[in-house]
Amino acid sequence: NLVNGGNTTLNVELVSDVVFDGETPWVPIGSIYDPFEGIFDGQFYTISGLYINDTTMKDVGLFDTIAASGRVKNVGVINSKFITTRRGDGYSAGGIAVLNRGRIEQCYVENTTIQANGAGGIVSVNEGYINNCYTDATIKGNFAGGIAESNFGCIYASIGTSSVTGDTLRGSLVATNYERNAESTGSGYSLISSYGVSGDAFGKFYGSKDDVSGAVSSSLSLRYFSLNIDILLELAAQLLTGTEQ
Repeated sequence: NLVNGGNTTLNVELVSDVVFDGETPWVPIGSIYDPFEGIFDGQFYTISGLYINDTTMKDVGLFDTIAASGRVKNVGVINSKFITTRRGDGYSAGGIAVLNRGRIEQCYVENTTIQANGAGGIVSVNEGYINNCYTDATIKGNFAGGIAESNFGCIYASIGTSSVTGDTLRGSLVATNYERNAESTGSGYSLISSYGVSGDAFGKFYGSKDDVSGAVSSSLSLRYFSLNIDILLELAAQLLTGTEQ
């Protein structure tokens, strides 16, 4: 309410898990006109029970828009629903945010349903930087991606293990990848050391990438990941043979 009321530079730290009832409609934080410009530090706590099931809402997620100066880190979104229509331009959903122009780091989305025309596990559209994130969710859309529906920025050291259904395009990492802002990350790449485990990593790819795979392979290194290590170790045990653990 404070951010949506105009205090967009608010800094927030969670001090415990936050549990919603899974029935009361959630209002995303910020908007395209008043994006979140502060720092949200979940301190590795989780937020659960977020609920949006409204086919008239265009943007659904924990956050609506994260500004270029905004940062969201160290939080897990679990046991939630972000659902709007799968038809119609501009209807978008993301587990952490609809549009990211800032930084999302060490975040994850689990046991959550995300559905929209453009649906992404972490964000619908990434124009900023996503680092060390993963998803294990159910993602459905006309265009759907395990980490992002569209990537114009940089996604680094992230894993998509979600069930992803895309009527037109889908990717276990991204549905459509561009390289418009990759140079601003200093890497020269828009996808780096990131992996999807259900089919192709992307539906359409424009730009350059480094160490990216549509299925977990011998190049996966767990040193990038500090979130939910039990799940990652289980994933590695199941999918890696004769590789570094």
